[in-house]
Amino acid sequence: MSERCWALILAAGAGERLGHGRPKAFTPLGGRPLASWSVRAFARHGAITDLLVVMPPDWESSLANQMLDILADGLEDDAVKVRGAVTGGARRQDSVRLGLEALWEIVAHDGAGASAASPADPAEHPEARDLLVLVHDAARPIVSARVIDEVAGRLRESREAGGRPRAVIPVVPVGETLKEVAWPLGESPRVGLGGPAPGRSRLVGHVERTVPREGLWLAQTPQGFTLGPLLAAHRQAMAAGLDATDDAMLYEWKQWCVESVPGSPGNIKVTYPEELALLARALADRV
Repeated sequence: MSERCWALILAAGAGERLGHGRPKAFTPLGGRPLASWSVRAFARHGAITDLLVVMPPDWESSLANQMLDILADGLEDDAVKVRGAVTGGARRQDSVRLGLEALWEIVAHDGAGASAASPADPAEHPEARDLLVLVHDAARPIVSARVIDEVAGRLRESREAGGRPRAVIPVVPVGETLKEVAWPLGESPRVGLGGPAPGRSRLVGHVERTVPREGLWLAQTPQGFTLGPLLAAHRQAMAAGLDATDDAMLYEWKQWCVESVPGSPGNIKVTYPEELALLARALADRV
């Protein structure tokens, strides 16, 4: 049974809400691009054997590879795990699918036992059915080794149990009161956690109800899968026009098993400038 475990690092987001005028993954954090923290965390982890980075859409391959060199700088012996870069799509879901297609191309042609015809049907090939993939958002730059351990370890156990496809995701409990809020004209203040964007008046909404938080958990990444079923689910979702906000949602759609393991409150996703500043302070405290 193969023990290979790939990390697919998603660095294709536009990052418009950060306001830095560059893709989110290449926003500076602690003296290096934000995405480099995730690349380092996975490349240096003992459970990870290979790593592929999904770059912003419409980038030329030369630029993507140039940026990959920057992200992998300083990895030394672990740099061999970084297998390449591929450009993503307009949505996160598109970027994951394109990354998985590229990953399977590599696996199918690198001497792992797949034939030249295998990429057309990875779901039926034993190499793809057995190969582990951890999909991670580069916007979560300080993912801990413990969370990677939890996901990869449980994924190996689930794979060995056989049966229908299984996914493993890290989760943390919802710790705050949840409100359903209506905003005028369908707008909402998504531009940041502080005040209104320049040139816009302050929006005022009204609370419609409190949402019970019992049994609600926040999903994080990395999320773990086996390659064949995940790629097949992405291809089917594209054909069906399904828009999924994370990959586990595709397994829910297929009525496959999604297991959860403890995540980490520190595994913060960068969306707004305030979160970037919070992570910068957290990294400074580590020094």
